[in-house]
Amino acid sequence: MITKIEQITIATVGVLALAVAPIAPLLTIAALSILAFYQWVRSQNQLQLASSINHPVKDYKVADSVMLISSDGIILDCNNQVLPMFGYERSEVIGNAIEFLMDPSLQKHHVSLRNLFFITSGQRRMQNRVWALHKDGHRVHIEVFLEITSINDQSNVICSIRDITRFWKREQDLLAQNRMLENTQNIGFGILHSTLGGAIVMANGYVSRLLGYSTDECKSLSLPDIVHPSDRHVIDSINHELLDNAGAQHSETARMRNASGHYIWCRIHASLVLDTDESQVMTWVIHDISNVKALQASLELKTFEFDSLLKALSNRGEAVWIAMPGMSRILYANDAFLQQWQLNEQQMQDYPARMKSCLHADDLNAINAVYDGHMRGPWQLEYRITNSKGAQKTLAERGFMVTSASGDASVLICIQTDITG
Repeated sequence: MITKIEQITIATVGVLALAVAPIAPLLTIAALSILAFYQWVRSQNQLQLASSINHPVKDYKVADSVMLISSDGIILDCNNQVLPMFGYERSEVIGNAIEFLMDPSLQKHHVSLRNLFFITSGQRRMQNRVWALHKDGHRVHIEVFLEITSINDQSNVICSIRDITRFWKREQDLLAQNRMLENTQNIGFGILHSTLGGAIVMANGYVSRLLGYSTDECKSLSLPDIVHPSDRHVIDSINHELLDNAGAQHSETARMRNASGHYIWCRIHASLVLDTDESQVMTWVIHDISNVKALQASLELKTFEFDSLLKALSNRGEAVWIAMPGMSRILYANDAFLQQWQLNEQQMQDYPARMKSCLHADDLNAINAVYDGHMRGPWQLEYRITNSKGAQKTLAERGFMVTSASGDASVLICIQTDITG
């Protein structure tokens, strides 16, 4: 419906257009000026209509911000919740175009969308999530609900606005966590998040495969469920230490139980971090070290067997020494060896040179043939010595080389028996 003041304005436009027709260069300027004048008159008319509403929007006592907006995008009225949301005074909002709350790069596009909304047939309501600009320039993420209504035969929009900035930030954090989780599904170590009470809130694919539970099943477990009873004190100790020093990191080994009931040795690195909602979360980085533990156990067994062998040889009075290839350095010598040669531990380091100086001259060539040949295989020798105390002895020597998996010489092991007649 065209009001009386609009009819007068249109008539004025027609008269002025005829008057300036002979002056063609000024026609465009005049038309633009008249159009601006018309739009101003229309907005003033709309404001007058808004002020005549029986129940103005400014009196709406609801939690959401509410605006009444004309078809031309002019804010006709708003409730008080709008003002702190965007940081403006009422006088700065009323009569302004809704686009002033938007980034300049989006304003022109929004005008087109607004016009399209008014002329589109069908349901005359809309819901959308967008962002607007606060007066100080920061973004305010909002959810808007639009519905066309008719007031005094004029089409206007009731716009309900909800500030979802906090929700949006939380949503972005969750999306980032999901992306991180997706990126960690196939990495070569486990990542597990738990509450301070031990409840598991996230586990990546490595943890799932290691324990035999799905990632969702892991969330129904707690750390006490998957840690060996004898190792639970390790987890408790880590928790206490990190709570006392939140910036620290801690590393320990513990046994973790998989779905079939078997325990797996793991190296655990723990740290205390803040979750996106400011709550404290324990982050556990987990490595399967069961193979390392198996190797350690095998080495300990072999070391025990070797120590038992050395002890048995010593009890029989046989001297044992272990050296680097080429006898460049003595790594070990038992007490029988030190007594046989009458050496202390410091003198033992000079054994290769001291040995040859103690040899009987007639046996030197046989010794050199074996030792200078780098001792490529097992050897047996008999030779005479005069030890550092002047005692003469006849020794029977049996030696062999220990090689690495690649076939390289690792150490030399020699057993000497006193066969003095």
